[in-house]
Amino acid sequence: MKKRVWVSAGTLFCCAAMVGCAGVAGLPSPRSITKLTSATAKTPPNHLKSQKAKQNNTTAAAMNKAKAKTAVQSKAQQTGNQTSSARDKSSASTKLPAITHWDTTDYHHIAQKMLVPEVYHLPAGEVGLSIDDGPSPYTQQIINVFNQYHAHATFFFVGTNVKRYPQVVKNAAASGDLVEDHSMSHPDFFTISPAEQMAQIDDDAQLISGLTGQPVRLFRPPYENFNNVTEQILKRDGMALALWNRDPRDWAAESADEIVHAVVDDNPSGGVFDLHDKALTLAALPEILQGLEAQHLKIVVLPTPKVTSGVNSASR
Repeated sequence: MKKRVWVSAGTLFCCAAMVGCAGVAGLPSPRSITKLTSATAKTPPNHLKSQKAKQNNTTAAAMNKAKAKTAVQSKAQQTGNQTSSARDKSSASTKLPAITHWDTTDYHHIAQKMLVPEVYHLPAGEVGLSIDDGPSPYTQQIINVFNQYHAHATFFFVGTNVKRYPQVVKNAAASGDLVEDHSMSHPDFFTISPAEQMAQIDDDAQLISGLTGQPVRLFRPPYENFNNVTEQILKRDGMALALWNRDPRDWAAESADEIVHAVVDDNPSGGVFDLHDKALTLAALPEILQGLEAQHLKIVVLPTPKVTSGVNSASR
């Protein structure tokens, strides 16, 4: 019995020895398997290394491309914001080209070079009633009177007043009236610098067009004072000068009747009348419109001639 047990134990010993020798025969032992598995995880075969490197390069390239695209978009947005901000400050930034040389010859005299058209008369049978200096507390009522008589006015608005009554400006345009530029603060253009002239014209035009959604094509100089610089600016902006050939002097009138007679009895056919946004003018307006209709005259807005924009262009 003891001998059989010994033999069995020997048999077990030999089996164990054979398992241990298996490593010599090229079969990995449990420890060597563990080491190989660990090494394989840390150091992949060459074809796996190449594939992983390629993937890493592709990912890095994609990330760099995305970063570059984001940078370009950010720069474009920043540039756009700067441009928008500049345009908000002055419409001069939206006009081109820039004026690099100012023609200041005879600065205190009316321009004679005629770089832009001058609108100051109409064909026989037509009458233009232009109203300066608004908008004011009376403007909406003036618009209503014109609507009542199925007629239209040409308003020359001042920028500081436009800021006070923006809705009235919109209402005038929506009613079919013509809304044009009369400077930002109504200065004498003989007494301000070229740069100030440009700001006065362009800033008012930008305000008005921003409210009406329509381009501003006419500029009426305060006191009818304009010089070569004024014409240079208007030429660049593609605008014309709006003057007049009838002056009823409503700004100095003491009664509405004075204004009515100054318009209706002053050979109105073909006339461009320079009226003002005042209480007496509003009071006189119904009789003026009735008197013009009685003479079978057509009340029209002023024409807006096309002007080719540019600097130092040939005169017309």
